[in-house]
Amino acid sequence: MLPNHARRRAPREKRWNIPLTFVENVGQTREEIRYISGKPGCQVGFSADEVQFVLSGKRTGRQEGMALSLRFLGADPASRIEGRRPDSGQVHYLIGGDPAGWKTGLPTYREIVYREPWPGVDLVFYGNEGTIKYDVVVQPGASLDRIRFVYRGAEGLSLSREGDLLIHTARGVLTEEKPVGYQWADGRKVPVDCRFVMLEGQGPCVYGFAAGEGYRPDLELVIDPTLTYSTYLGGIDTDAGLSLAADAAGSAYV
Repeated sequence: MLPNHARRRAPREKRWNIPLTFVENVGQTREEIRYISGKPGCQVGFSADEVQFVLSGKRTGRQEGMALSLRFLGADPASRIEGRRPDSGQVHYLIGGDPAGWKTGLPTYREIVYREPWPGVDLVFYGNEGTIKYDVVVQPGASLDRIRFVYRGAEGLSLSREGDLLIHTARGVLTEEKPVGYQWADGRKVPVDCRFVMLEGQGPCVYGFAAGEGYRPDLELVIDPTLTYSTYLGGIDTDAGLSLAADAAGSAYV
């Protein structure tokens, strides 16, 4: 049997194993949001030029939340957004008392892809156990200098000794781990030294990327940072639903 403290923590740790999936917005939220995702502690919305995060959790015994968005500076507003890697699950939004307004059987996806927000650059977002990962896929010949992000809602950015991006907020510090970069050459995955670059002259909380040793501009480059959001959440209290119901088939609704 688990000790008391381990049993209390188990539900909180287990929930990060639930895959983060994404569903298209077909009227269940604001019009500018194209895809959304939600799981305990983190809700994500994808619009034309930014990704919006709503993080929540219990700290010092109280439920707290924070909104943050990652905006793509200078990006093409006509950039195409699409879901990729379909998941087996479906989502149903039973909002209101009129079944005609319900949204049911919506497919879910494991990845969201932005096609060329900057020339020759794609963005791929996906989740993994309390982290949001995004790949910056740079096609041969594309410019790294065009890639610029800004964290709206943050108080400031800084770099750690290890090269992590520290996002300072009123609720604490979030971390984007130092990016891993690589290219495929002659059938081999070749590591490339990539790092965050602070672009202070272009406004507060603006950053980009630079590639160093091993980078070949004639090959596709993948830059892979990771935003860790699970460490923002604190406390070991139990989460509870506000309303529960079951239907004749035995399905539960929260």
